[in-house]
Amino acid sequence: MSENEKQQECRYCHGNHLTIMDAEDSDAEVLVSGNILKVSVVDTSGAYINYCPMCGRKL
Repeated sequence: MSENEKQQECRYCHGNHLTIMDAEDSDAEVLVSGNILKVSVVDTSGAYINYCPMCGRKL
């Protein structure tokens, strides 16, 4: 499966752990780290993923 242009240029899954969502009224954030979708509130927990939630590129 080849990547489309949007997937090739996705700054979330090709970048350095960019934040996808950051809640202003709390210390919560969501980011992609390799093939792990991390949700950080007080402690960081994660779930294994096989695609970028922003562009759909297979990780």
